[in-house]
Amino acid sequence: MMRAQLQSSIAFFSKQISDVIEEEAKSNGLRKGKLKITFVRNDLTVKHWFLTRFSISDAYKALCKEFDVLEYVTNNWLLSVHNTLRAPRFLQHSISASTSRTLKVNAQRITREDGKIYFACEGPNLATICDFWTLVWQENIKTIVSLNCPYEERLYPNSFRKNYQTIQYWPTVEGKIYGCAPFKITCIKSSLMIDCKIRTNDKRECVYRLTQLRIRYGNATYGQRDRFLTHVCYFRWPDGRLPLPWGKNNTLTKAANALLEMLVMVSSDKTLIHCRAGRGRTGVLIALDFAMYQLKSLRSVNVQALIEKIRRQRPGLVMNHLQYAYINLIIAEQAYSMGYLLDQINERFITRQLINKVWIALENDLKKFEILPSIPEEE
Repeated sequence: MMRAQLQSSIAFFSKQISDVIEEEAKSNGLRKGKLKITFVRNDLTVKHWFLTRFSISDAYKALCKEFDVLEYVTNNWLLSVHNTLRAPRFLQHSISASTSRTLKVNAQRITREDGKIYFACEGPNLATICDFWTLVWQENIKTIVSLNCPYEERLYPNSFRKNYQTIQYWPTVEGKIYGCAPFKITCIKSSLMIDCKIRTNDKRECVYRLTQLRIRYGNATYGQRDRFLTHVCYFRWPDGRLPLPWGKNNTLTKAANALLEMLVMVSSDKTLIHCRAGRGRTGVLIALDFAMYQLKSLRSVNVQALIEKIRRQRPGLVMNHLQYAYINLIIAEQAYSMGYLLDQINERFITRQLINKVWIALENDLKKFEILPSIPEEE
């Protein structure tokens, strides 16, 4: 049975690669029409998805290859001359009934199957801050999740450009007002959090900052009412990497708990998520939400397909194989804890052992990269 399962897994990935090669060969002939390479197919049962990813001999390496195939497919499709979504448009701001302008901030809507809307956005800088708050007001956004901290770019001196760094665009001291004409943003309350229940005053042990804000439209002639929103700034996630184990969440597995807590916090209909470029870390959180919705509502999983879907709305979401494997691992953990995966599958595979094996491989892979855990000072 184990041999048959292995052969099935190999055939699964071989079919994906052969499909890519066949379609790419056809596209080189400059045929008219769109590329048809796609992973959007019938969603997989939880058991089938898990066994085809986690029960093969080198499951982590297979997940990395799966991401490489996904990169190859989506990049060729998104860059093809036939793709009308090759350059997703920036959002528009309505000035009047007949006039609009393009917002400078790089952001797109990402819509889930049930209609929940995310806005995936780059971190606001000196040139885009006013349009950032215009977007928040125009779309009546209820929650902002920042997955990079202000001035994070200073941690990367080789690529640092002051005019493009994410600035401190919201107040964190109670009663303090941040002005960005025509908006005034007031801090109602702000706390450093270890988790959703434990506050701290020590930056060295906090994981994220939770702030309640009031936003006021400055032009009183319009009679606009004040609005209130929640801001979450996550501190422990280096650019291009994974959330750092920290404090009591001292493993990659436990660090994922803070992300799942944030998904509970962003239960409102409209949520804006950003990191530095609004693609890697932003894509991970959005993909996790989509996958959790799929798991809970449909009892199915297809991480590869859902990432293709969200990339059609904003290219480049989920940056690398580390993040891709991380998403699959978190969904496997959740499926197991919810009872969708039994302790033992097909009287042979021990679920906990299969998941742990991939976690260990991911942790070993992460050791190859430099981690920058420090937090720039807020200004």
